[in-house]
Amino acid sequence: MLIWLIIAAIVIFVFVSKRGGFRRVFSNSSLGNIPGLGNLSKNAKNNSLKRELMTLVHGQSDVANRLLRHARDRHPGKTEQWYLEKVIYDLRRR
Repeated sequence: MLIWLIIAAIVIFVFVSKRGGFRRVFSNSSLGNIPGLGNLSKNAKNNSLKRELMTLVHGQSDVANRLLRHARDRHPGKTEQWYLEKVIYDLRRR
C-alpha cells in the first residue's frame, strides 16, 4: 500500500512539473476565472504599481497624486492601472 502511494506521488509530481510546475497550477492569473476574486488580482497589480510610483517619486505622495491627477485630466475614461502605468512610463522616460 505504501509503495502505491509513493508511486502516485511521483506520478503527480512529474505531471505537475511537466505542465509548468506548481507556480503555474496555483498562479494568480487563475484568480480572474473565479467569480468574485477577479478584482483581487487587479488590486494586487495596482498596489504593486503604486509602490513603484512612490519609489520613483522618492516617497512624495503629493507629487504622485499630482501626476496621477494630471494624467486623469489629459486622458479621461481610462482605468486606474492605466494611469499608474502611464505615469510610471513617463517618469522613467524622462
